Amino acid sequence: MNIFFHETNSNKYSINTLTRAVEDIENLKLYFFSNYKDIKNLIKKNDVIAFSFMTHNEDDEKKLAMTIEAEHYGIRLIAGGPAITDKNTDKFVQIFDNLFIGEGEEILRDFISGKIKKIAVNNQHVDINKYGSVSEKYKRFGSIEITRGCPYGCFYCETSNIMGKIQRHKRLELIGNEIEILLRNNFKDIRFITPDLASYGSKDGITPDLKEFNRFVDMVYEIVKGRGRVFLGSFPSEIRPEHISDELCEILKGRTSSKTIIIGAQSGSDEILKKTNRRHSVDDVIKAVATLVKYGFSVDVDFIFGFPFETEETLNDTKKLITLLIQKYRARIHIHYFMPLPGTPFENLTPKLLTKELRKYLSSLTSKKLAFGQWENQLG
Repeated sequence: MNIFFHETNSNKYSINTLTRAVEDIENLKLYFFSNYKDIKNLIKKNDVIAFSFMTHNEDDEKKLAMTIEAEHYGIRLIAGGPAITDKNTDKFVQIFDNLFIGEGEEILRDFISGKIKKIAVNNQHVDINKYGSVSEKYKRFGSIEITRGCPYGCFYCETSNIMGKIQRHKRLELIGNEIEILLRNNFKDIRFITPDLASYGSKDGITPDLKEFNRFVDMVYEIVKGRGRVFLGSFPSEIRPEHISDELCEILKGRTSSKTIIIGAQSGSDEILKKTNRRHSVDDVIKAVATLVKYGFSVDVDFIFGFPFETEETLNDTKKLITLLIQKYRARIHIHYFMPLPGTPFENLTPKLLTKELRKYLSSLTSKKLAFGQWENQLG
């Protein structure tokens, strides 16, 4: 069997994990493409074209799938990813031959072995110690997943719904093995995938286990020291604001190449934070930024605009917080626009249109390089 994975900026880490999960299967050949023209002449009858996508790029992926199907007879189109849930299969079932819902490693293995239905749902959570994040066989290198699942269940976020609320941590020795794979293949920048870096080793994902976290940081630092760079708390991971402490910063200080740490504020209004189930306060955000700056880190802070229940009062609270973070702590603001994602409690809500004044405010921050983000593209 030949499988062609369509790779985008949004799904490359997922493809790495899926590749590692099936690389041992005999008579299987994997191909990867970002430009259809590159593989157009390689596709043959009975080949499989695989897509994995988020809500914001589902239209482009569906269009590409239909183009490929129109030009090739007898191929099979399969799709998975956060955009596809058991509630919205009608949007995709006429285009794709198979839909995969849930964590994909074992579903894909079942598909390859022929044990699959048209719509396959995996309600079981994968043991991430069984599958890796990188594939040496196919030279698929990138960030290493160390934790899967999130206990918080923020109402706008898909992670808890798809990956579960019980966190699964990858064992230290397996993380170390994957780091060694990257280093011996001249992949020098070591990064990690996790909903919250500080939760590594935590039993509930809510109360940090700093002893276990220190073991993780110490191991990574000792392996990489003199051979590459370690990035902790920066893309593609972040740290929840209430988990930032002097103790945590002492662990990170001098053992990471990250000059900037990412934290999620999402709003400067405690009212909005409660309505979105963020489970931290505005004061937590301020204290986190102040602590990080004290230890010499720069800080990027995530904010979401366009919540349907945003009011002038809550918006002014957010602006005040942004002003404080920029002026006092020289933080940089990462701007997002609210998107009602499938499978979340907010999936049926309608984003609030940004006023002309608000767009001007956000554009001004961006033009002054005080803020960044794809919020304008997310407006649609």
